[in-house]
Amino acid sequence: MKRFELKDVLQQIISTAGPLATPITPKDLFQQWWDTANLKPGLGRGPHCDDNGAPVGGSSKFNNFDYECPRGEGGEARVDPFNGPLYKAIGLFNRFDLAPEDGSNCGEYRIVFARDSGRRNLLIFEAVLPNPDRKRGLEGCRPVVEFWAKLSDTSLSNAERGDMLKKFYFDGLSGFEPVVHASHYGAQLFASNYGSAAGGQIRTNQFMEGNWNLREFRLLKDCRCDSCNLAIVPATDKTNPEGFLFNSQSTDWRVPGFQNNLVADLPSLSNPNINEFGYEVKDVHNSGQSVPQTRQHDYNFHADTAFRNRIATAVSASGLTAQHIINRAQALSCAGCHELSNGKAIDRDHTWPRSLGFTHIDENLRGGSRYPLSDALENVFLPYRLEKMEEFLSTLHEAPRELRNLEPRRLPERLIPSNEDCAMTIKIRDFLLIRKVWPWEEVEKLKIDLGPRINIRPTH
Repeated sequence: MKRFELKDVLQQIISTAGPLATPITPKDLFQQWWDTANLKPGLGRGPHCDDNGAPVGGSSKFNNFDYECPRGEGGEARVDPFNGPLYKAIGLFNRFDLAPEDGSNCGEYRIVFARDSGRRNLLIFEAVLPNPDRKRGLEGCRPVVEFWAKLSDTSLSNAERGDMLKKFYFDGLSGFEPVVHASHYGAQLFASNYGSAAGGQIRTNQFMEGNWNLREFRLLKDCRCDSCNLAIVPATDKTNPEGFLFNSQSTDWRVPGFQNNLVADLPSLSNPNINEFGYEVKDVHNSGQSVPQTRQHDYNFHADTAFRNRIATAVSASGLTAQHIINRAQALSCAGCHELSNGKAIDRDHTWPRSLGFTHIDENLRGGSRYPLSDALENVFLPYRLEKMEEFLSTLHEAPRELRNLEPRRLPERLIPSNEDCAMTIKIRDFLLIRKVWPWEEVEKLKIDLGPRINIRPTH
């Protein structure tokens, strides 16, 4: 793990981003990132936690849900993280199991860093690795899976294994981009009025003040207005709906839509495989944080009798109860998977496996050579991922017919602000309100591309 340094990761992100209007260093990017937890104007290089309203009782708004503001992590905007250094790498994670069946990418490959002194803070860089041979579908990812399988060769020394991993992450396998690349951690906006949700994200597990807090960020490269700027900006926590959406009595306009979507996805949420059940949460329903110490994301607290009865009726034939379903939804949230769901029943025979208490990997070495993993990882998630890899390696995956004549990837057309008046477009440095009307059906696409830094007001 000592081969992986935070400074190198940030430098490679900057280097692969291409020319920028204002050159930045890894320290600049790190400090701008954590300045998002401060009140404006801060460093003046990006968004701040009070952009959507002055804090009341320690919270502002994000996606129109409560958002703790400011946070103690904002102090990181005033430190040099490489003096020491302050952060150390504690884990590399292979998530080939997240690769879609059509092989549009080869899954996620993650690096976890932890603050090495003082207050606790964990950073998770979660890169989506593109498949360079889309015509072959998932089969185009075989070299990646074979690479990870090769790491289990017992004839390899730790030094050789470490060198192989460093090359995979920073140089890439033959024909593949390196894992650490600016286009693998977020979104891009282009001068041609095309936006691309490039995939991948950066997530944090924050302990530096008050409530433990899990958040998600995206690397945003904005190349409109004849220049490019780079910043790490807050995003919604995916599959983390706000708690009160489970309460039918809430007057928030989003409640009916969320509850209808959850009920429609009950077949998927009822999957008997603990590694495979899930449901789709539209981004309009996702919170900007996940907090276990308050009731904000405690779905059992919020779920009322009417919604529970509706769920119970829909799953009565499956042998599951409404409580099982709510526990499953909770387990898929950050607060749930990391703490709230420990030991909670997900069906009549199984409970959700335990974390280490707020984390799934600990930054304190065990036996001098290994960072401890949670019971959930050791005994449930990792065995499943191993099984998926072994199954893939033993089978030839023929590409679907529609992929065989696939043209090279093109940027998907998105509805993003016009480049005609740069003073009224969102720039990385000021994030101005866009005063323009869009058809409502395009709004969610817009929010996916631009993330939280857009203020949308319905006109009805």
